[in-house]
Amino acid sequence: TKKSDLPGDLVGEILSRVSMTSLGAVRSTCKKWETLSKTRILGASAAARKQFMGFMMMDFRVCSLKFDLEGIRNDEEEEDFVGPYVKQVSILDHIEISQVFHCDGLLLCVIKDKEGLVVWNPYLGQTKWIQPRTEFDRLDVYALGYDKNRNHKILRIFFDNRTVLGYEIYDLCSNSWKVVNVTLDWSIRSNQRGVSFKGNTYFLARVGYIDDFLVCFDFKTHSFGPLLPLPYGKGHLSLSCVRDEQLAVLHRSFE
Repeated sequence: TKKSDLPGDLVGEILSRVSMTSLGAVRSTCKKWETLSKTRILGASAAARKQFMGFMMMDFRVCSLKFDLEGIRNDEEEEDFVGPYVKQVSILDHIEISQVFHCDGLLLCVIKDKEGLVVWNPYLGQTKWIQPRTEFDRLDVYALGYDKNRNHKILRIFFDNRTVLGYEIYDLCSNSWKVVNVTLDWSIRSNQRGVSFKGNTYFLARVGYIDDFLVCFDFKTHSFGPLLPLPYGKGHLSLSCVRDEQLAVLHRSFE
């Protein structure tokens, strides 16, 4: 029997038993498995029903958030709900979390008070704790992405008094940190949150004191791409991703 001939329910059962670090490799072995797994990763099925599903922070706790994009729905396959639905994630309720980052169905959680990182797979209910190579700092910037083999990795940009000290990559498969040697003539602010898009992460960068560039970190090559100018003047900028299909930049003028 070929992998592509297996029924969807059986494939779902197989995927549910695969470890977090091996899921990407297993998904890449068969196009049908890749398609089925995409319907199960975070938010994919909800998006198909014109719903939004994601996560939000409340009092240093991670909560799941779901609401209908077109009013009240009455789907037989799930509980009815009216308006936003918010529920605290029980598997993470024993730790305080300061930041969360989402990529490819995984959630990277930054633990408050510099204690470490934890990667959570909501579909499999698995968590993976990550210890630092050097002490974490509250100003550190993180990003979650994956390479061409779908191996997930974490980028850490670490700071000292708002000055960048260096860059390093954590490989979830090898459980190891690697220093990334780059010299840049621009900077990312210590409070800047990147956005994951198709395995890479995009940041808002600045030259001097002007925030008007978009830059991509490529997890395949462990390098930053060229600065991409934005068609805006000075103002407040924010990045977001729409269904992992489009990258959006929100601009609000200072004026």
